[in-house]
Amino acid sequence: MKPRKIIGVAIPLLLFGSFALMFAHWVQRVNRPPEIAEGVQSVDWLPAEATDISYCRSYGFTAFEFKISEAGFREWAATAAYQSRESVKFLPITEISELTEDRIFPIERYNSYGEAGRAVPAGVDYNEHRRATTIDIKNGLRGEMRRGSAGGYSIGYDRDTGTAYWQSNPR
Repeated sequence: MKPRKIIGVAIPLLLFGSFALMFAHWVQRVNRPPEIAEGVQSVDWLPAEATDISYCRSYGFTAFEFKISEAGFREWAATAAYQSRESVKFLPITEISELTEDRIFPIERYNSYGEAGRAVPAGVDYNEHRRATTIDIKNGLRGEMRRGSAGGYSIGYDRDTGTAYWQSNPR
């Protein structure tokens, strides 16, 4: 076979193989069951100061909360919070007392992702479920970024409990 023909066959095969490999990796990430933990003392993806960590991490929903000082939260938030080019709503880390209008959305907690997805379990009152699975911070810091697809993140710090909250989703 001539070198030109070999190249003409090899390049499309390599491109197809690369695409198939990337697609398989994406399918594996999307179908992986959520990683859930409560009361962990430390993880390598949060600041060393973070303790009492609870989280749910998956492709479609990630939320975690942890104890940390306000100074530690501010330092971590400076690297964790960002504004996307596709953002349609952006609130940098802001004192809640300075917010005069829309306080954006409550932050969903790690435990809002149940065995049956996010549906309210049968026989459970919606308001009761919401109180247990979301946080409305009244004294602290708050930030958020939302894309047109509704994906993005919510971040907050509750001074009354010394707890940081993060929730994100791709859309």
